[in-house]
Amino acid sequence: VFIHLFSPLMYRWVARNSFRQLNWMVWGADLYNLPGIKTDFYDPITKQQYSSRRKPLGEWLYLLKVWMTNSRFKEEAYAKVDNVLTWMTTEYAFAKSNIPSLRAEHKFFFYENHIPYQKLDERSVETKIVNKKIPLIMVGNSGYPTNNHLDAIAYMEEHSIKADLLIPVSYGDKKYISLLKRRLASYKNGT
Repeated sequence: VFIHLFSPLMYRWVARNSFRQLNWMVWGADLYNLPGIKTDFYDPITKQQYSSRRKPLGEWLYLLKVWMTNSRFKEEAYAKVDNVLTWMTTEYAFAKSNIPSLRAEHKFFFYENHIPYQKLDERSVETKIVNKKIPLIMVGNSGYPTNNHLDAIAYMEEHSIKADLLIPVSYGDKKYISLLKRRLASYKNGT
């Protein structure tokens, strides 16, 4: 069995079932945003402008649901995982150090594109993405504050880095996305 996005709402199901082999393909939020992990992923600007805000009601209700229905199965569920699948050994180490019952081994894994990774450099040269006078920089992968978008942009401004920016926010925290759009508009207007 392969689990991608091993959310706390799956603990009971995993604990109550048997598997020949259970593999956890780390998504990101299913590890770094776990209730009980107190790691601070916010850089100074994001911390000041967003992370100090109170949790929305929906987040509190989710945590309550996890606590009431699944939290007692957490240790047993993680103990059943045979392999943590990720290409980052540091991600595996983070999981092992923050989830005491996790006994899993690390297995190298990443998703292939329809274009093999080794061909991406060739393709980017062909389309002049890499050889532009102004580089194209993607900041983050979603509309969550843990991407520290504002800090990255402030760094680029402070160091006079000129670039075309891609900031994907097709999913994420709607309040944060709204704040991000307002702040980016103020950067664009020079304030």
